[in-house]
Amino acid sequence: MANKSRTSFVEFHRLSQNSGLSSSLFIGVGNALKGDDAAGYEFVERCRKKGLGLKMLAVGISPENFTKQIINSSPDSILFIDAAEMGSPPGAVEIFTDKDISETDFSTHNISLKTFIHYIRQNWPQNRKQPLVYVVGIQPKNTRFGEPISKEVSSAIDTLVEEFSKLSKNA
Repeated sequence: MANKSRTSFVEFHRLSQNSGLSSSLFIGVGNALKGDDAAGYEFVERCRKKGLGLKMLAVGISPENFTKQIINSSPDSILFIDAAEMGSPPGAVEIFTDKDISETDFSTHNISLKTFIHYIRQNWPQNRKQPLVYVVGIQPKNTRFGEPISKEVSSAIDTLVEEFSKLSKNA
């Protein structure tokens, strides 16, 4: 991930108040079989277990397979949650806008998130307002096949679930 402008939870909350979390779509990205790369998928699962009632998709490593669902859900904002190599300590969480990520960022996905976001924007219906797009990056410790999620990333996921739970109650 690029270090251009990271958005804090406070700033995200201010931005999200305009549309509210109920009109946001949370997209968990990652490979559930590769340790911390499962962060996005695991975030969605934990939110569902907690009953947050937010619009969510767990898309694995192929978000492009969910393009129609994403567009048809007509969100005001889209949040991709994904393991991201940011050069930070394991479990660090940063929120980026889609403009702050590059084509060459670390990715285990079939296409980069930057390319996919561009594709979504190009195919968004002209009669609808473009959504705000964020990437919530979680610094992985280990993405080896067959490994469990590290304690650092698991703790970061729990913190994210709690933060979004608070935001959804305040929205």
